[in-house]
Order: sequence, then structure tokens, then C-alpha cells
Amino acid sequence: MMNKLLGKTVKKVTLISAVLAIIFALAIVLTAILGINYGKSLENANTLTVKVNNFYFNDETKLSAVESVCEMELDKLGINYEQKGEMSGDESEIVYYFDEEVNLTDAKTALQTAFADKTKDGGEFDGAFISVTANSEVLQLYIPTSYFVRAGVAVLVFAVLAFGYAWIRYGINGGAVTGVSALLGGVMSASVLLATRVPFTASTLYIIAFSSLISTVVAMFTLNKLRMVKKAEGNEAYTAETIASGVAVKETLALLVSVGVALVLVLALGTTAVRWFAVSALIALVVSTAIGLLFAPSMYLPLQTAKQKRLDGQTKYGYKGAKKAEKVEQKQEKEQAEEVVGE
Repeated sequence: MMNKLLGKTVKKVTLISAVLAIIFALAIVLTAILGINYGKSLENANTLTVKVNNFYFNDETKLSAVESVCEMELDKLGINYEQKGEMSGDESEIVYYFDEEVNLTDAKTALQTAFADKTKDGGEFDGAFISVTANSEVLQLYIPTSYFVRAGVAVLVFAVLAFGYAWIRYGINGGAVTGVSALLGGVMSASVLLATRVPFTASTLYIIAFSSLISTVVAMFTLNKLRMVKKAEGNEAYTAETIASGVAVKETLALLVSVGVALVLVLALGTTAVRWFAVSALIALVVSTAIGLLFAPSMYLPLQTAKQKRLDGQTKYGYKGAKKAEKVEQKQEKEQAEEVVGE
């Protein structure tokens, strides 16, 4: 059943490409009109800022220990933060964002007490200067352009590396399919997330970069299986049926289910911000998997068909344009043979 379905989609590279182009265009139009949805439910927020001096900030293990104390104290009070931000500089600021209705007086007191005990002489954090402040503020509801540029460059670089690796392993057509799949995985995941208006955060950029990896892995699953199928069948030309039978459906579904279950657990147990992260990741997972499962094989078929036509047109001298030279040699060989027979 699945092979029949794939046998049809493999022949629809133009249709699939058109659908992807429409989704991409829709994302651009909606974003241009409505802007990016940065999750405005947290526009007004209460913040809890824990500032740690440079001595501790430069030690990642110690800074993680400070974060653990913060979150343990918040858990004791039953207070869940919506987002967490970290800024580097001469001092490290760990900023916890809460809904504007959450009262942070008890949380501030609890953290100040905990750190006063741990930073005293001989304490766990001896030598650290840690301050705790609580404020109300309006969040910065945009992501700097440089973040988007970095994410775009990361996806592009990964696509180039995927193309190079697959070219070496599977040939130029395999490289092209893998590279384009990697690029489309990131681009289309971003497009769907923007078009569906899911709250967009800096973490979403990591999801987009991860989508490129998923598309690449799924495409390479299929290229690996196709190579085994061709070895078993011999050197016959690629057909839609051949490629459909070589699509790594089981491996792809196993990857989809394993990652998807983990994200569902995060969705069920996380805070609001974490849940939106899980929703975004699930959407991107489905989109990037579809790219590797449906688009990659459909792109591979016309590339292999064109390659086969070139091979069919080859002669010992090259391509069809060299057939004249071949006929001249054949004529000379025939004349030589006749002379031998005549003697």
C-alpha cells in the first residue's frame, strides 16, 4: 500500500515543488502583513534576576549549580517561570520571566536566603557575589536580525556540507538531493511555523536548524536503501517503482515516532514556554520528515532519468556528437578486414 502511494508521489516532483512554493509564499505574505508572532501573552511580565559575578560566570559548572539552586527554590514555592534568558558580560544575569500576575516577593526572599548561606565563608559558593532582584517590565518582543542571519547561515552551511558528503558517498545526484533536502528542511519548517502563527522565540531558530538535520537523515536513509535495492536488481535503469521500493519508510517512521514521543512528553509536562517549544518542534519534525520522505525521492527520479539518458547516448568516443568519428573508424576497420580477406 505504502509503495503504491510512494510510486505515485515519486512522479509528482513538480506538484510537490509547487505546494512547497505556495506555503513559502503564504508565510512571506502573512509575515509581511501581521509580523512575526513573538508570543504577546508575555508582553507584560514579572522578572526575577539573579546576577552572578565574573568569577563564577567563567566557570560553567559553578554557574549551572547556581541555576539549580534557583530552580529548586522556585519548585519548592510551586512557581513556574515562562521563559529563561541568560546574558553574558562582566557579570552573568540569569533572568526568569513570569506572568504579570505572579507575586515574586516570596521567591525573591527565598533565593536571597539560600544564596546568603551558600556564599558565606566556607560555603558551597564561597567567593561568589550573587544578588537577586524582582521587577515588572515589558519584554522585548522581537528577535535581533543577527539571530535570523546566523540561523540562515547555519542551515546553508549544513546544506553545503551535506551535499559534499553525499556527493562523495552516493554521487552527484545523491549529493544534490541531500543538499536540497537539508536546505528545504529548514526553510519549509520556518515557513510553516510562521504561517501557522506559532509563538516564535530564539529557541525556534534552533528548531529550524535541527529540521535541516532531520531532512538530511531521512534522505540518506532512502539513498542507502536504494543503493542496496539496485545491487540486488543489477544495473537496470531507475524507475518510479524502483525508487518507491527504496524509500526507507520503516526507518523514517521509527525516527519520527521516537523523537515525536519525546516531544509529546515535554509538551505534557513542561511550562507554557516549553510547551510552545515542543509544539514548534513537532511541527518542524513532521515538515522536515515529509521533505526527506516525499520530496527527496521525487527529485531523485528525474535526476537519475537524465543521467541514464546521458549514459545511453555515450559511445567509446563520448556522446552522440562523436558518433561521426566512430563511424569513420568502423569504416577503416572494415576496409582493413576486406584487404586481409583479399590477400
